[in-house]
Amino acid sequence: NNGGADAKEVELYVDGSPTYYIGTIPSGAIWTTTVPEGLNVSFKVGMDITLSPTQIETYQGATLTINANVIGGTGTKSYRWFRNGQEVTITSTPSLVINPVNFSDAGTYTVEVTDSTHTEPGDNSVSVTVYLPVTITTQPVGGNYTTGESLILTVSATGGKGLLTYDWRKDGISLGAPNL
Repeated sequence: NNGGADAKEVELYVDGSPTYYIGTIPSGAIWTTTVPEGLNVSFKVGMDITLSPTQIETYQGATLTINANVIGGTGTKSYRWFRNGQEVTITSTPSLVINPVNFSDAGTYTVEVTDSTHTEPGDNSVSVTVYLPVTITTQPVGGNYTTGESLILTVSATGGKGLLTYDWRKDGISLGAPNL
């Protein structure tokens, strides 16, 4: 085992024989056996599959990326992604990328990984929350005013996460208070 990590849940299959459960082969260890000539032999190596990050908060229109970190398995892998238990897509790389993300992409994501011998579900899930972007619905209206006259500017906005705060600016410089 030169994979750099312990090989876990190793099973040996020999034609005409019951499955041999070998268990864990430590990194750098050598395991040997003799099999009669002419028999087909194959191995199954268990996989540790974790998704990251485990929680994502993003805005509609952004890029959503979820990564599957896989230790173990044999051969080429494919990744079957699910949102709320429904298949989203199958990828040949360990990342799910949705660009642009939509409000309907919110939910709980999981993955199943298939290698050359078997399929295993991931060990955790990812919770994705998608917020609508902040949109100004009513722009402030200016005008011509005489020095000393009162000027009242108002603005309305929707979307975002939580309570919106405002930063009033003049010529691109903050006036230092949200409500002047």
